[in-house]
Amino acid sequence: MTGTIRHPCLGYVQQRPLSSRRIPPLDLADASAPDGLIFHAGRCGSTLLAVALARLQRSRVVSEPGALNDVLSEAGFWRFLPWPRREAALRHLMHLLPAGFGGDPAPLIVKMSSWTTKEAARFQTMWPGVPKLYLYREPLAALASLAARPPIWGRHAGAEGPWNFVARTVADGMSVIAEMFEGDPMEDWMLVNYAELADSMPAICRHFGMSPAGDLVARFKVLARTNVKAADRGKAAVPRIDPCDPALEGIVQAVVGEPYRRLEALRMAQKARLSFGDDAGCGRRRS
Repeated sequence: MTGTIRHPCLGYVQQRPLSSRRIPPLDLADASAPDGLIFHAGRCGSTLLAVALARLQRSRVVSEPGALNDVLSEAGFWRFLPWPRREAALRHLMHLLPAGFGGDPAPLIVKMSSWTTKEAARFQTMWPGVPKLYLYREPLAALASLAARPPIWGRHAGAEGPWNFVARTVADGMSVIAEMFEGDPMEDWMLVNYAELADSMPAICRHFGMSPAGDLVARFKVLARTNVKAADRGKAAVPRIDPCDPALEGIVQAVVGEPYRRLEALRMAQKARLSFGDDAGCGRRRS
């Protein structure tokens, strides 16, 4: 059984199972893979990036598909199943995503939800040759944005409290990416700081196997001045906090500061090695 959903930012229609528990059998050897995966830390420009790739580069972009989140969640039906069953479901659902675009041959880029970064190593194992990107932001600015517009996934906070939980989720994702890079500077991954997102757009396109338009950076900067976010989806599950509250800075420094500094060191090393942001190109190219 499928349902039609219109993405509020990108304006396309896609089909996905209404119940990801009941998916028909599929020979996973024939399952298609995405052309690119975007992981991110949250409130770091990932929606802007997704919209830009869809509008300015004519990519097929699926943003935070709920069916994939269902399989990865530790709060629903799928948490009771062993990982091989969940992996098979993820492969199958990823195979189904292009159906919503008809026969459009444009690259399929999937933007994951921020909290799913904790599973990035599993995605690397499932699709080792697929170009992947991790986008993040200076943590105080990111957490201030989260404080002003709390995330719905914050409802899973336990005794540690919602804001420590939100900060730890961001930090855990950063640590997962840092540990992967420290163990193996993988060529199919690209690290991008939001502060350099605009100037990195040509390199990002090349990383995903696309030829960037000559005026891409200028058009991206125009797009960045618009509000690409949809209205809040439902009521925030985390109590709001004043972004200027000194307690927020304390949480950031205690929880997120160290993994952010690790990522920055790794990003600068990768940038120097692969010349991200210039005309030399980077990452994995497609023929």
